[in-house]
Amino acid sequence: MSELLTQLAAQAALLDDEQMTALASRGLLRRARKDLSEGVACTVDDRGGDVVVAVGALQVVFERALIASPRCSCASETVCQHALMAMIMLGSAATSGGVETASQLAADDVPSSQTAGADLLAALVDTDEAALLTHAGLPGYRWAYGLLQEIDPADVVVDTVAGITIRTVRPTLAFHSVGGGLAGVMGESVTARQQVLAVLLLQRHNGCGVSPPPISTKTAAPRLALGEDHLVALGADETQFALRLQVLTAVDDLAGDCVELGLAHLSDAMATRWTAIGTAAQAADYPRLALTARRLADHIRTIAARAVGADEERLFEQLTVAFALSAALRVALRRGIDAPQLAGRARSRYEDAAEIELVGVGGYPWRTASGHTGLTMLFWCAADRSFMTFSDSRPVGRGVLDPVARYVAGGPWAGCPSPSATVGALVRLQRPRLSVQGRLSSSEQTRARVSPVPDVVGRLPVVDDWRNLGPSDGRADSLLAEQRPMASWVCARPARHHPAVFDPIRQVCSWQIEDAAGSIVTAELPYSALNASAIDQLEVLTSRPLARGAVVVGRVEGRGAARVLFPLSLVLPEKGGGEKIVALFFAAADVPSRRRPRRTSSSDAVVGTVAADVHAAELARLTAWLLAQAERGVPAVSASWVAELDALRASCANVGLVAFPPSGEQRPAAWCLQVHHVARQYQHLASSTAAAEDWEGDDGVGSDTDLPTV
Repeated sequence: MSELLTQLAAQAALLDDEQMTALASRGLLRRARKDLSEGVACTVDDRGGDVVVAVGALQVVFERALIASPRCSCASETVCQHALMAMIMLGSAATSGGVETASQLAADDVPSSQTAGADLLAALVDTDEAALLTHAGLPGYRWAYGLLQEIDPADVVVDTVAGITIRTVRPTLAFHSVGGGLAGVMGESVTARQQVLAVLLLQRHNGCGVSPPPISTKTAAPRLALGEDHLVALGADETQFALRLQVLTAVDDLAGDCVELGLAHLSDAMATRWTAIGTAAQAADYPRLALTARRLADHIRTIAARAVGADEERLFEQLTVAFALSAALRVALRRGIDAPQLAGRARSRYEDAAEIELVGVGGYPWRTASGHTGLTMLFWCAADRSFMTFSDSRPVGRGVLDPVARYVAGGPWAGCPSPSATVGALVRLQRPRLSVQGRLSSSEQTRARVSPVPDVVGRLPVVDDWRNLGPSDGRADSLLAEQRPMASWVCARPARHHPAVFDPIRQVCSWQIEDAAGSIVTAELPYSALNASAIDQLEVLTSRPLARGAVVVGRVEGRGAARVLFPLSLVLPEKGGGEKIVALFFAAADVPSRRRPRRTSSSDAVVGTVAADVHAAELARLTAWLLAQAERGVPAVSASWVAELDALRASCANVGLVAFPPSGEQRPAAWCLQVHHVARQYQHLASSTAAAEDWEGDDGVGSDTDLPTV
């Protein structure tokens, strides 16, 4: 028995249906098994150096120890059904020896799955950087390393029971390996850079250091300044590193200039400088910083024009974020870290993902201030333990998108009757395209199969204790962290509830729900034309006790005492068994809308109100003083100003807030921005901690006898 045949047999013995489906398709795998069951003859010949498997009149040739790269005489450019038959035959021959072969396969030659998995893992983890660069090139390695930084280590699952299986949640990816080294990593339409990503995931998962991609030494092409003398100077011999460093320095200087001049005294000239910095940041491949600079330019123009929307406090916070983002990017640049979560993305990017299984839980219409109207559908993916969304929108002027009509129209994927058909149904998507944020694309390549699901509640992440809803509002602890909006969706199962009440003064419908411990969460819907049907439904459904075990699907909005729940749908158990999902925004109202808005809104958007939540008096005093200084201008040199800020910093330190930086030798404006960022970070963390405490200590209104029991 040749060594090549032994290796191929060992790999084939580890293949399961999922891995063979990733190599070809589920349909080809069914056809291969059917042909084998009908008695198609298969024999193996390894006497010529290669391993040749005769499948009927065709021949499948394995030229190297890589089970995933066969060559069939049917001239198929991809893995065909004949190659799958050869793999199945080799795997069964390795374990039972029941197939006629030119040289008998012995089961003793094939290692156990546990031993093979450990050996494969060690081989892939030991792959060095040079081999990865050779395999995918520098652009491929840079892409894999960048995506690695975006993937949370907690979202990676590695299984070595049968070969190696690697799964990620965001984005949804699946890789398999049964041998063959780096080139043997399998996946759906896998590419060389994805194989490098799989190895990097394994290395990080096993505690090995992952080297950042080497910095390119190519020089930037010469460019014309075109009169923009205030832009960063670009020379023909400067690298991308130098360009980025100059952009970050320009951001620091310009933010300091704004604070020194005074936020109330800024002019259009300052806005022009920020616009130029935004252009330079885009050229340096810093999309997030470029967007921040453009927003600052727009806000400064609003202040210069004395427009209604001018707000020096908000401008000060934006300047602080830009200054802190620049500092974080500089640290990442010095350390050679790509940091895509800080650099941002030029636009939302959709990646091909493995087949996923979803449960539709509802949808809602929306309209933005800029005129876009749209429909968003929400899904739960049990395998990835995360929510996903699909949105369809259209701006005003390009036809009118009626969200209600779109809800019952065809699509969004081939095989899906309508978005409404996905509510309360099991949706299997083949060849989906998914963004890192968990948004699904309506790509034409995606195919959907919609079927009933018997136990909806059993598949959802139901929460019975409001403390476990925690501060999960989609924002991380750091102010600079990338937001994860899907983390704000929850499935709450109340023990009791109040009837929903509409406040004609606030124009808000409020509904209080309790857990078993008596903690209360308030679900709120502000009135708008888009929300009117949902408000009517909520009032009608909650006027009587809901069925025991009912679940509220909603989004947590706000922080601390301002935290509320935006209700999307209700999952109601039925007497005959099973559940019914009531999509509040699209269910036919039992009663006509009885109210009219007392105030108008320019956007009519479905949004929640987030109020400032300051928990420490010292932080409030410090931030108010900093804002007053920034509005009138921070002096370039002033011993009294430095002494006053030092006194405030010492006062904060007396209550345990010791992270504020000392003045040092930096300009006072830069110190002002640093202190303000630390103060805002303290307030952010304090509001996260207080959220659960607010819910635990809320006694609500009324007595137990006033509450319908769910």
